[in-house]
Amino acid sequence: MQMNLLKGYYQSYYAYIKNASIYLTATIVSSLLAVVINPLLALNLSAEDYATLGYYSGYANLFTPLIGFFIIDYYLRNRYLLKGEDLLKLKSSLLKLLILFSGGSSIICFCILWVYMNTYDASIPFWPFALLKMAQIYTSFVYSFKLADYKIDGNAKGFFKISLIQAVIATILSITFVVVLKWGAFGYMVGQLLVNTIFLGYCLWSYRDVIILRNDTSILNSLIKYSTPLAMAGALGFFANGYDKIYLERNKDLYALGIYAIAFQMSSYLNIFATAIKSTFQPDIFKAIAEKNLRKVVKMITLVVAFVSVVVMLFVLFCPILINILTAGRYDESTDLTRILSLSIITSTIYYQISQVTYGSGLSNITLINKIIGSVLTVLLFSYVIPQYGAQGAAWGTVISYLLFALGNVILLCINKNKFLK
Repeated sequence: MQMNLLKGYYQSYYAYIKNASIYLTATIVSSLLAVVINPLLALNLSAEDYATLGYYSGYANLFTPLIGFFIIDYYLRNRYLLKGEDLLKLKSSLLKLLILFSGGSSIICFCILWVYMNTYDASIPFWPFALLKMAQIYTSFVYSFKLADYKIDGNAKGFFKISLIQAVIATILSITFVVVLKWGAFGYMVGQLLVNTIFLGYCLWSYRDVIILRNDTSILNSLIKYSTPLAMAGALGFFANGYDKIYLERNKDLYALGIYAIAFQMSSYLNIFATAIKSTFQPDIFKAIAEKNLRKVVKMITLVVAFVSVVVMLFVLFCPILINILTAGRYDESTDLTRILSLSIITSTIYYQISQVTYGSGLSNITLINKIIGSVLTVLLFSYVIPQYGAQGAAWGTVISYLLFALGNVILLCINKNKFLK
């Protein structure tokens, strides 16, 4: 009997480790493709091109939560609670919302951005970059839904296959539009939009039998109650990740903004690995939260932060060499900023993992309260460090801002611990 029990544990953990390793490998391979072509891109993108890309990536952090409305997170939270026809109706309803609701939200956000950039006379061109960025955001959600489905179903091979194909196509298009045609930032964004559109079409086709099912209108109230505070809180996260670039643009020094954007991009390669690690454990963390297994939640979060910290420290150690290689020696001056910004990967991971406990427990209002308080503190922080220390101030402000959000989340969770544990 004891041998059978041990055998069961072995088989369970073997399957888990095998799938987790495949998920991680898929992301690593995709990341390596981006790393390999980065020197080519650096040779063909000016600092001003990087400034444009970085500037609009900042706005993406503001608008993505509003357009996506945490519909995929809602699906993850309820996936383990439903079966059979009820689950299919949930999928059908949420996919339609990702198409229709997110489409309408994209148009509204585009108009808001147009008003802002014209009001403040931004030095970054609005057209066609704003349209390309909004379209990129909109076309990404159904693909993300598909990846979430693969993970929940334990279909590691399917996840690996679609991730690899997507990465290869994205690589080919980036080289075509940036290196061959030399279209700069415009070409890079066109390539990203094309690959998103291709996989949007494929994913919709793969869900064709699900989408035609009748909607489950009963989920709307639940979705709105769950996602509204999260979407608002997610948009407020812009002040920790995005506001720095918008603030720097006001100095009208696109070259300096470009160097900062390069440093941010270099550190974002770390974020790809961090996201892979976080995504690998995410379904299990949500399951532990649903089961009120606090000990397992803490254990999983600790593992995620530890793995991410090791990767970041190795990157910081070899940063000068890596930046020289990745930018083909063209933007070595971004090294110091890259080192600082890479630390934000650790602090953002700490915050992200803690926040999962909050909204995974249905305590969306706590997330919103924390984001409001944290955003105010972050704006005050940036208002001091950027005028005083410029780009370095923005980098350190980004690192510290996530700690402010994490600390606030912990305090609010402790105050409301009975709601989580009940």
